[in-house]
Order: sequence, then structure tokens, then C-alpha cells
Amino acid sequence: MFYQFFIDANEKDNKVSARGLMVIFVLGVVPIILGIDLNEIQFELSWLKQFEITHKERFSLIYAALIFYSLYRFQLVNKETKKTSQLKSLGWFITNKYVGHLFVKRFIFRADQFNGVYVDKRSEDLKVVVNANYDSYEPHMKADTFSLLHNNYGELCAQVRRSEDVSLKSLGISELWDIQLDPDCYPFDGQQVVSDLAVIKSFKLRVLLGLAEFVFSFKSMTKDVSSLDYYLPIYCNTGLALYLIIHYLAI
Repeated sequence: MFYQFFIDANEKDNKVSARGLMVIFVLGVVPIILGIDLNEIQFELSWLKQFEITHKERFSLIYAALIFYSLYRFQLVNKETKKTSQLKSLGWFITNKYVGHLFVKRFIFRADQFNGVYVDKRSEDLKVVVNANYDSYEPHMKADTFSLLHNNYGELCAQVRRSEDVSLKSLGISELWDIQLDPDCYPFDGQQVVSDLAVIKSFKLRVLLGLAEFVFSFKSMTKDVSSLDYYLPIYCNTGLALYLIIHYLAI
């Protein structure tokens, strides 16, 4: 397991690295729960007799560094899982009738335009779609939609499909998304005007979406096993690493 986690790319089985992270977490948290003090441990090698480590308290920093390296590698290996888990969490957020719909009416569609949200799992890439002309029977066939999805570089982006000759401002879409439509392009014969993928650069939007992903990832973990395998090792090990660092600083 550890060979696969630290050496192999794990592209065939992303759960291997998740299990490896949970092993690292358990090895770190069990001594804390049992109250084992590393300062009292004596190290002895038969060929080197007994030796004493003068800075045993720094073991916590070494272990925290191992955790951060493991977390970084885990996210590099699981790029696709990271993207789908992020959108699933944001999907739970935006479909929420309280905070999610409030966010939509504030930054996406005006209250009189907004009619529904759905998570499009039929497309090649998962995306969260906010629709101004929602039809529960054929939501993917309707226009005037705002979508959250990832580009080829894994960056979270926004995209708009417009079916009428209306401006983004009239729909209620905030300028913070930095979405650009060709002003000389008009839809005809049932076609749609589709914007380019706009990478979300606004600090305000990135913070709001980041907090939303964090909060609703807990709900996503209870509904989806891939989200559980992705988020749980990250949260457990991040919490353990922060505890070890704070404990070291308090010594």
C-alpha cells in the first residue's frame, strides 16, 4: 500500500492513495488519543548502543510536513475526482432553496428570471446549470442558461448560453463573472449564443464558492462515495497537521 501511495501514480485506482492518506492519519492520531509522549521514548540500536534525540518535539513538524506532501500529491493524482467532487458540492449548494437560490438571485439571474437549477450528468463533463427557462422534463433543451464547469486546465469557469437578443446585465448576471459575449452575434433559427469559458478571477466569488464547496462537501460526502473518498482524507489530515503545528508552537 505504501509503495503504491508514494511511488505509483495510482491512475487505475484512486482509492489506493485515499487509503494511504487515512493510514497516515490513523498513525498520527492514535498516539495522540492514547496519550503517548514521544519525549519519553528511548531509541536504541544494537550496533550503536543507546542514543538520545535532543529535539524529539520536532517529530510533530516532520510528520506535519509528511502530511502536507501527501495531501499535495493526493490532489495531483486525483485531478479528475477533485473536479467532479467540487462541482457536486457546488451543485448541492446552488440547488439549496435558501442560501443557494439567494446566491443565484444575487449574482446570476434576477428573481423574475430564475426558474431552476440542475446538475448535468449527461454531458461529457459534469456541470452545474442554472436555467432561466426551466423545464423539469427537458432541462437540457432550454436556453438562457448559466453553467459552472471546468476548462481543460482544471480551472473553475462560468459560461452563458443565450437564446434571445438580451444583454447579460438585463438577465441579472453579475459583471464579477467577467463573461464576454460578442455584441455583434445574434441568435437565429433556434440557435444559441454561447460565451467563451470565463475563468473565475473575482476574489469575492472565489471566496464565496470556496466556502460553499467546503460547507456542502459534508452533505456531498453523505450522498456520494467518490466525494467521501476525496474529501475525508483531506479534512482529517489537514486537521491533524494543524493540530501538530499548533501543539509544537505551544511547547
